[in-house]
Amino acid sequence: MNDEAAMILQSSQTRADRLFASLPYAFRLPVTRQRYPHVLERIAAEWEVPRRFLQLMDELLIDQRGNRAGFPFDCILELTNLREYYLNEVQAGLREALADHRGP
Repeated sequence: MNDEAAMILQSSQTRADRLFASLPYAFRLPVTRQRYPHVLERIAAEWEVPRRFLQLMDELLIDQRGNRAGFPFDCILELTNLREYYLNEVQAGLREALADHRGP
């Protein structure tokens, strides 16, 4: 691994560590962090852009490719709770904006 790649990897890990350290304890994804650390890096990368964050969460929670085992239940629960926290606390009002955009 070259120096630039190492710096990028360190930067993304630091970003993920900072994000999850800033979250309330109940939303820090302990099981997912232990089993799937790469998922945390992806979440941290999309956290600041609501549309991309929600798209990522949908990709993680809903199997679009088929023939996949998916995450264990405890990880699904953590990811679902994080998504709800994001919609209700981090981006309050986003749920209503999405509903208005979709129409009746």
